Amino acid sequence: MGLGHVMRTLAVAQEAAANGHDVSYVMHDDPVACQLPERRGFKVTRLPDADDRSWLTDVQPGDRVVFDGYPFLANGITGDARQRGATVAAVDDHDGGDVEADVVVNPNAVDPARYVRATAALCGPGYALVRSEFLPYRRQRGEHARTLVVTLGGSDAGGLTEPLLGALDTHRPFEHVVLVAGPAAPEPPARPRLEVVRDPSDVAATFDRADAAISAAGSTTWELLCLGVPSVLIEVAPNQRLVALTAARHGAAFVAATIADVVRAVDDLTDVRTRSTVSGRALATVDGLGARRVVHTMFAPIEPL
Repeated sequence: MGLGHVMRTLAVAQEAAANGHDVSYVMHDDPVACQLPERRGFKVTRLPDADDRSWLTDVQPGDRVVFDGYPFLANGITGDARQRGATVAAVDDHDGGDVEADVVVNPNAVDPARYVRATAALCGPGYALVRSEFLPYRRQRGEHARTLVVTLGGSDAGGLTEPLLGALDTHRPFEHVVLVAGPAAPEPPARPRLEVVRDPSDVAATFDRADAAISAAGSTTWELLCLGVPSVLIEVAPNQRLVALTAARHGAAFVAATIADVVRAVDDLTDVRTRSTVSGRALATVDGLGARRVVHTMFAPIEPL
């Protein structure tokens, strides 16, 4: 799965740990992905095969298990965990489905009733899973138009970094470009006025430098909106479509289909009134408390839809 899946589950893990619960991860043995929770102090059980279910024997009645990964939505493993007495949550980005779970979390604008086999469905940007380290950096933006942050995911799976930076080479509406490169993303050639920050230890502080941003429309979207950063979103994978549409419907970001569209949208964000308006709508859309609401629901009595 993409690294964004790991980062958003960390929001739940950190919130649960802050509430005194023991938290551990079970993951396929990917060296980059597994290091993300390990670096934050969480124990990781590494599985040699993604379909290995042997770890389920350790699940006890009363445990909470959070699944994040699209195969889990259809392969029956959530039901297996429930049969062992666990309360099960599944994180999704699609427009509903028949995943068996006590709680489904989907930050997109989706009707909860579309999750026909879930006991409760927490849908909408109020449940966006944003780590608590972003909260201190929430602020209205728009006064300045100096720094443009570009972030295209943990590995830049869409291969957009070089074409996008090439377009920004010839059209420079912002003085400074900061490329936030994921741990598995390629290294771009050096450019004037380009700063590359790879896998920063404090992503929130790095994003806080932004007067505007260009981002893949994945889980990073919710982080940027939480910070109030006016952004241009690019759909680099089909599962990002609803994220982009949800942000656009709230007026909280621009959505671009092509590199040329990105450049035009960035031009729009050079206008102080536009930046200020989009920033305010972003702050109103994502308050950063989604993980808190999810953990509260998981540890409270769950009433059926």
